[in-house]
Amino acid sequence: YAIVGICGLWYAFLMSGVHATIAGVLLAFTIPTKTRINKRGFINHVQVLLNKLKTTKSIEGEYLSDEQHEIIEDIKEEREKVETPLQKLEYNLNPVVSFFILPLFALANAGIEIQPESWSGLLEPVSIGIAAGLIVGKCIGILSFSALFVKLGISELPENTNWGTMTGAAIMAGIGFTMSIFISELAFEDPAVKAQAKLAILIASTVAGVVGMIVIKTF
Repeated sequence: YAIVGICGLWYAFLMSGVHATIAGVLLAFTIPTKTRINKRGFINHVQVLLNKLKTTKSIEGEYLSDEQHEIIEDIKEEREKVETPLQKLEYNLNPVVSFFILPLFALANAGIEIQPESWSGLLEPVSIGIAAGLIVGKCIGILSFSALFVKLGISELPENTNWGTMTGAAIMAGIGFTMSIFISELAFEDPAVKAQAKLAILIASTVAGVVGMIVIKTF
């Protein structure tokens, strides 16, 4: 489905002049959502194989015997039967879409042009203000109101959460892209300042994500 859909259908739509997004919609309609066995059958079959695996004779060390290896392969086949082709394709594409396609799509549509002279603008008041607002401002605002609401008894911290985790989450709230760029488009008229603001948003969002993740992992 992925090879024919992407290399065949999507490319054909693209070259025909029809918007290639339509190819994705049509392809999704054709991918089966049924499984060869249901969940109950999968559990029963795997349970039989696991019981068989327990009774087989083991060999010394960490290696599997030929019989054990065959049982493991049978379990893999049962797993294939209980997965729908649609969910399997979606699951396998998720890392590629999340970490490559979506960021590339966002950057391409944001119109950010990174040139050598762009980096010098990061020390301008506009860039510093944007970075301070996204990284520091959002963190202070979220933590302050959260602490106030907890103090007043209006709400309480989620289970297994402390203020260190809340701090990390508040910092990660500084990840702004579409709305931040939209506001910068409305706020500035000079194209050079708009480009400077977009680059500052991109860098500040990256810093907020990395620092927030580190804080959450630490606490």
